[in-house]
Amino acid sequence: HYRNLHELVIVHVHDSHDKDTVLDIVSLLNSSVHVQHVVVVCEPHNVITIVESQESDRRDIYHSHVVEILAKKGSCVRYVSYNRPSEFSVVQIMRKSARVEEDAKVIWLNAYLGGAHVRSRVHTVLSGQRASAQVYGISQLHSKQLHDIKTDVVHASAETTSKIHTRSLVSGASKIISRGCIDIQRGMIDCDAIEQEHHLIIDDMSEVDSVPMLQIYNPDVASCTHASSISTIDEEKLFYLMSRGMSRQSAQSAIVNGFFAPVIEKFPPKVRDEISCRIANVVNMDEMSREKAEKTEEIT
Repeated sequence: HYRNLHELVIVHVHDSHDKDTVLDIVSLLNSSVHVQHVVVVCEPHNVITIVESQESDRRDIYHSHVVEILAKKGSCVRYVSYNRPSEFSVVQIMRKSARVEEDAKVIWLNAYLGGAHVRSRVHTVLSGQRASAQVYGISQLHSKQLHDIKTDVVHASAETTSKIHTRSLVSGASKIISRGCIDIQRGMIDCDAIEQEHHLIIDDMSEVDSVPMLQIYNPDVASCTHASSISTIDEEKLFYLMSRGMSRQSAQSAIVNGFFAPVIEKFPPKVRDEISCRIANVVNMDEMSREKAEKTEEIT
């Protein structure tokens, strides 16, 4: 990674107390190999939102991407990241990490919207008292894509809080491996953590491997819970919406939008609209493929 570095971005936040301060980072993946590294240092009691996106018009790309965040005492960093390659043959390897000091907060908002193979690791350490972390993730897979997503939060100080909430839509013989881990270390009392993983499959050929984990080495915690679900689109819900005049395609899109709503609403409005549009397009494509396959079956 470091030997072949193409792009180094260093963000030093030292005089930003306005919650509306937003920094946009747009990367154009215009070579067959693109290696990118982002370092964010947020000084005490500063606030910043960083919106990062990757765009590409090439078919075959290897993209290595590293993000490191240091959130000092009382600061708040919101890091929004989403990829939108034009083709499915992009391979992306991502490693994101954060250290969160006393009374500081880091919010990760990750949307994985493309790429033939995506491997992402998001690692957050709560090193100061009352530090907090929130990790929200959206994955949308189709056309035999593979996403391997791992998210973990380490509670290395007392009275810390964390939340992991990920949702995925899987279709077109794709597969997602989704692993989340909350680690509360010895002696770290009064920690509060919650982990949720929810996946929606819309065909019979796709696969989900969901592994939520809790590692609690201290019995004196405020709360620590986890949940996981894998579901399909309910035909009864589809029938109900269609009986109210909606087409099958529109009804399916409405159900998918409702499924993603709790996470999408956490993203900034501009990014939120683009994610919703991208997901709707994929749902429509899958429905058209299903209808075509049914017609071919009937003819046969």
